[in-house]
Amino acid sequence: MIVELMTVTSKTIPADIDVVMRDMGVSARAAARGIALAPSAQKRAALLAMAEHIRSALPGIVAANAADMARAAGRGLSGSFLDRLRLDEARINAMAKGVEDIAGLADPV
Repeated sequence: MIVELMTVTSKTIPADIDVVMRDMGVSARAAARGIALAPSAQKRAALLAMAEHIRSALPGIVAANAADMARAAGRGLSGSFLDRLRLDEARINAMAKGVEDIAGLADPV
């Protein structure tokens, strides 16, 4: 399921965003059931794999974020909004660290 969700994020979003979001919600709900029943070690391994994937995808995330930032700035969005939108190496590594912190819990879900 992790691979399926990551694949969704790399595709171009079609014009009908409502359908995309509903489908993602249905997929997430189905995945949640499986995750809830998985052993702690399997959850931990999945979370650690996610953290590693976040770090390995860092250059692509930064590049995609730069394009998002350019579009947002072009639309005249506020500086505070742009700051929340901005992803840099430190913020992305903090996200990965947060996922690793969750993996360190007794039952990480």
